[in-house]
Amino acid sequence: MIQPATEAKIRILIVEDELIIAKGLEKRLVALGYLVADTAASGEEAVEKALEARPDLVLMDINLPGTMDGVMAAEKIRSLADIPIIFLTAYADSDTLDRAKISGPFGYIVKPFQDITLKSSIEMGLYKHRMESRLRRSEERLSTTLKSIGDGVISTDRTGTVTFLNPVAELLTGWSHAEAVGRHLQEVFLCREQENVPSCDELVVSVIQAGAAVSLPEETFLLTREGQEVPIEAKATPIRDEKGDISGLVLVMVDISRRVRMEDELRRSEKLLRSIFDAVPDLFSIIDKDHRIILSNWHGGYEYVPESIRDSHPYCYQAYYSSDTICEPCHTLEVFRTGQPVSMEKFNPRIGYVEIRAFPILDEAGKVLYVAEHIHDITARKLAQEALAGETERLSVTLRSIGDGVVTTDTACTVVLLNKVAETLTGWRQEEAVGKHLDEVFTIINEKTRQQTENPVKMVLTTGCIGELANHTVLVSRDGTERIIADSAAPIRDKESKIVGAVLVFRDITEKRKMEEELLNAQKLESIGILAGGIAHDFNNLLTAILGNISLAKMYVPEGDKIQQKLTEAEKASLRARDLTQQLLTFSRGGAPVKKTSSIPEIIKDSAAFSLCGSNVTCTFAIPADLWLVEVDEGQISQVINNIVLNAEQAMPEGGVIEVACRNVQVTAEDNLPLPDGRYILVTISDQGEGISEEALPRIFDPYFTTKEQGKGLGLSTVYSIIQHHDGHISVSSKAGIGTTFSVYLPASVSSEALFSREEHAVAPGEATPVKGKVLVMDDEENIREVVEEMLDFIGYEVALSCNGEEAVSLYTQAMELNQPFSAVLMDLTIPGGMGGGEAMRILRKINPEVKGIVSSGYSNDPIMSEYKTFGFHGIITKPYKLDELREVLERVTKD
Repeated sequence: MIQPATEAKIRILIVEDELIIAKGLEKRLVALGYLVADTAASGEEAVEKALEARPDLVLMDINLPGTMDGVMAAEKIRSLADIPIIFLTAYADSDTLDRAKISGPFGYIVKPFQDITLKSSIEMGLYKHRMESRLRRSEERLSTTLKSIGDGVISTDRTGTVTFLNPVAELLTGWSHAEAVGRHLQEVFLCREQENVPSCDELVVSVIQAGAAVSLPEETFLLTREGQEVPIEAKATPIRDEKGDISGLVLVMVDISRRVRMEDELRRSEKLLRSIFDAVPDLFSIIDKDHRIILSNWHGGYEYVPESIRDSHPYCYQAYYSSDTICEPCHTLEVFRTGQPVSMEKFNPRIGYVEIRAFPILDEAGKVLYVAEHIHDITARKLAQEALAGETERLSVTLRSIGDGVVTTDTACTVVLLNKVAETLTGWRQEEAVGKHLDEVFTIINEKTRQQTENPVKMVLTTGCIGELANHTVLVSRDGTERIIADSAAPIRDKESKIVGAVLVFRDITEKRKMEEELLNAQKLESIGILAGGIAHDFNNLLTAILGNISLAKMYVPEGDKIQQKLTEAEKASLRARDLTQQLLTFSRGGAPVKKTSSIPEIIKDSAAFSLCGSNVTCTFAIPADLWLVEVDEGQISQVINNIVLNAEQAMPEGGVIEVACRNVQVTAEDNLPLPDGRYILVTISDQGEGISEEALPRIFDPYFTTKEQGKGLGLSTVYSIIQHHDGHISVSSKAGIGTTFSVYLPASVSSEALFSREEHAVAPGEATPVKGKVLVMDDEENIREVVEEMLDFIGYEVALSCNGEEAVSLYTQAMELNQPFSAVLMDLTIPGGMGGGEAMRILRKINPEVKGIVSSGYSNDPIMSEYKTFGFHGIITKPYKLDELREVLERVTKD
């Protein structure tokens, strides 16, 4: 028995821009028995990885970020490689479908989808691709064969209109393929008028209507386009489509100029012999005693021998078996030896199993002159026999190997069979479970009510319909282990459709349920982030006006005045509100830090004090005076301190002391830290709480991991993300009952600039300030434009205002034309319904490459804010800001 070859696993490329979805899809594919060749998050990456990995199939999301969506990527891949593509999309509208059709996909799956839908779509896509490839190769082989064949071939449709001429027919008729196609056969295939030669119209009618092949007499003479007469042999055969209907005819003609000189009897004999051979549906050959093929209907029944090797391989063992030696056993030798017919079965490497019948051809003396052999393909029959013989064994292997649990029962719900997965899930071995009632082996309860659930087999045996378990079904194994499962049951019927039992198929979906819950949490977090980003932006705009006016008011009040004190308190409250908006922005998309040179002791003290407001926990600080400066996003570092201090406070419900210490450190390779060598600020925050268990300690920075009943598991994961974005490192050590210490490393600033000194720029109330230059301000909020104008006027700048990018470009152009350029431009990024700062800056740089741009926005997580120099800006200021901060950035940019 021939064992089927082990098939390599299908390699699949996943193209999905959502990481969670891509990871989930990867797990599902692996669970279904496929290999994931790679993943890609954009159309460009998909094309690159498809050409590099050469997967068996691509699962392509239609909606992808960037300039190349899924449809465009699919078209590109199909133009460069023969790789089947199945689209994955959440949209099933007609426009999306019409676009998708253009790339010729092999499937289209609408999200969300089940594993069975995914698997069936993949298998059908692969099957369709194989069939199309096979059809294409068949068509190419047919076309090549027709063009290479030594006979002239003309094909027509049902009306006799020419549809094809091969090169030999072109030479015989004098008509080229291009000239002949579309003309009637009578015009291209013109014969000399003879009594026994039918006209082309008669020929077409005979073949099309009668459905039989028609051979023209040997005395037929073809009249070429130049008027020459060529004796030919021709035969017209009906062409039938896949339904068996006649769709045209094919005319095969041979130039027999040489043969007409042969004797009529010899010509008739050869024609008769060829006709007999052609009539045999299988391969029929005449072999001599030296194993040479004297005569053979090569085309008999199937392509037994490729045409390309027939002339160069005259011996039967060469042509039929690709061998250089005589076959063992040899039926031809047996016939020559015994003079009796021989029948045997052999395996042929091209065809498969064949049945050979060999007969002697005797001379007048009864001596074997030749051997006639008849070869019939019995591969299908042999495979059917083997399939029937191995059906039971394969069924048993399949059930043992299937990835789901399978239990079969009789009509009394008595267990008949368990596969290996079912043994693992239920805790019962096959030999123990057989003969027991299903309820004893397969115990299921409702996840919420904890009540036992009736198994679906009873319903299946009663109704004869397929049944499925309800949601929240839990399988309780023999050892008490509980697993969430999904299952279905179906009746087993005999050949008379009588129910003889049931089959129950179930699988463990516990991990799948967890993954779905995590995905839901991620979606909720994304929604909160979008909302938080919008709120923070609008709030920052309001705070800009508030903080700006407070800063201005302080300048008009003498130092030490009570009003000055109240304004300072209001300013601190506004700055605390700014920090709160920064925390909101951390949850919105992006989160790249907007860094500036800072001294962090004040950040640490203010953040810790805010977190412990109203608490029974106190905080001590050990911070040296010579602490190095750092390049940080003050709002994000404040959030780091808030989260760590808040965790420490919650770890000491009875009160206690949190110790915060800072020091300068020089990190080297000997420290074994995941940091480059260099200068760092080390911040340690220690509590006297209950500590963290050894089991939980490695996971405290994981998203959604928490040991608190009401916790969401996002605080420390946010802290970790912020420190990573600052090119720093955070670690934790803890001992149960003693406390926990967080260690935060932040790179020291390499800038030699001193921090902005307020005293150096202080201006006495009412004191005139010399004009320092002109500043163009662009912001869509009128109250912000007004307060910024007053702030700039106070610190000595002339101001021009614009509400959008178009107006700002116009004002800047006019100033350049008047030779009165602006010293700097202060631009908001987001302008609803108009040109924002990013686009406006791109235009201004074309007008004046030396333009000094300062970007300002309430969205501190905008990419331009964190990489402003890449977009052509020289400075950055995050809303809201104080007068001193505005003065500092202007002086730094204008002096640069």
